[in-house]
Amino acid sequence: MSWKDELRERVWRELRRVAKPDSRFHYDFSSFIPDFEGSDKCAEAIRRMDVYRRARLLMITPDNCLELLREWCVRDGKPFVMPTYGIRRGFLLLSRDLVPPGKEDFASTLDGAERFGRRVSLRELRELGKVDL
Repeated sequence: MSWKDELRERVWRELRRVAKPDSRFHYDFSSFIPDFEGSDKCAEAIRRMDVYRRARLLMITPDNCLELLREWCVRDGKPFVMPTYGIRRGFLLLSRDLVPPGKEDFASTLDGAERFGRRVSLRELRELGKVDL
């Protein structure tokens, strides 16, 4: 086993102590970035930051631990761009006007983002302008 593989295995062993399993991948950390105990506090801290309050466009990865932050972006009217899983289908734009009322929590999930998000090309990404956060 290479030193990289050994290190990866060691990190994953430690991560398993605090990570929450994924609904599809369980604890296969090679397939996803897990949620963890306390991620809600991290999302709350980001939401209180001036940079979040001032942001007009955000880029948020599809990591499980960022689900609550994505939900708040929808609720707060902050459009965000999110890559699809593995960037296999490009990028999605999500915003309050694309998500039906009461579906904000579902829209923050990978399945919900696929349902309510609008696919954007690289050209459209450029036209959206500067990503603030």
